[in-house]
Amino acid sequence: MSSDSAASDLVGQVFTLIANRLNGLSILVGAVLFITLVGGCGKSDAPVRVPVTGTVTLDESPLLIGLIRFVPTDEKGGPAASARIVGGEFEFSAADGPVIANHRVEIEATDYQDFSIDDEAAFAAEVERTGASPVATNPVPAIYNSQSTLTANVSGTNDQSFTFNLKTEQ
Repeated sequence: MSSDSAASDLVGQVFTLIANRLNGLSILVGAVLFITLVGGCGKSDAPVRVPVTGTVTLDESPLLIGLIRFVPTDEKGGPAASARIVGGEFEFSAADGPVIANHRVEIEATDYQDFSIDDEAAFAAEVERTGASPVATNPVPAIYNSQSTLTANVSGTNDQSFTFNLKTEQ
């Protein structure tokens, strides 16, 4: 018998002996302890998100349907947060809200045509009627979305509300 084979047999016997001596509970406790020690080390580097609510008006009327984005501008950055605007109101929960930071805020209308943009029949009928593409211009000026000058300072409190009063004429 070679020494490799003897060593292999000895290791197998040791593992069998250990497994026979340990019951299922001690194996479970050992596994949980191992996972806790190895997996639980360190702290999470995930940015802290906070709940935020607010209102958006366009020319003093609630923006009926839209989208609002909070884009961090601080050096540490972080993920942007987006929410739907419905009836001039938006709401972020703590799970999907903006991170604690200074933000550039982008707002756009998303339903400003007489039909849904994915309604192919209505789209085709409008082209037939007008002879041109019915894609309308977003009523929210670019200074509030793609070239936004809006800002918000999101802090660590849980009761933050922002109001954005947009104007189509500057």
